[in-house]
Amino acid sequence: MQKVLITGGLGYIGSHTCISLISSGYKFIIFDSLNSSSYESLKRISDFAIQFGKDPNKIFSFIKGDVRESNLLDKIFKREEKNKTPIKKVIHFAGLKSVSESYENPLNYWDVNVNGSINLLKIMFKHNCNEFIFSSSAAIYGSSHFGLINEDSLTRPENPYAETKAAIESVLKASYNINPHKLKIACLRYFNPIGA
Repeated sequence: MQKVLITGGLGYIGSHTCISLISSGYKFIIFDSLNSSSYESLKRISDFAIQFGKDPNKIFSFIKGDVRESNLLDKIFKREEKNKTPIKKVIHFAGLKSVSESYENPLNYWDVNVNGSINLLKIMFKHNCNEFIFSSSAAIYGSSHFGLINEDSLTRPENPYAETKAAIESVLKASYNINPHKLKIACLRYFNPIGA
């Protein structure tokens, strides 16, 4: 059986995605640095699995790490291949997300968001993992639009955070254009998600 790797899986959107994966019968690995999340999310995901009648230990595992850690990611992919549960899909939520903080430390945003994503893609492609869902942002459109925005609307990122998201989308588009019959890529450009 194939597995899904979900980076940033303990964040707000990531943890809710984990719950959806449990409901849909997937097995997955949560990969998170815990920089802007906590073990409390892991407990809630486990509690949901139990309520759903599943043993959390048989459905998912957690690995603390950063998407810039090539060796760690490579070990994870190799381990799953050895266990005959290769990772064939990645849902990528990991990254820095504060617009105001991105102005204060743009180099860190480019390093974590862009270099981290490129690193993840290199490891994926090395292990023949070709399905990728990327957590982008509606911030790539900027604020100069009138009326409704759709996927074809012009993108004009106005801050370092949005620029990193647009850059990653460019990398993904270039990768897809080289292998359109092999890669499956989706970019989620949502606005600010809110909730408890």
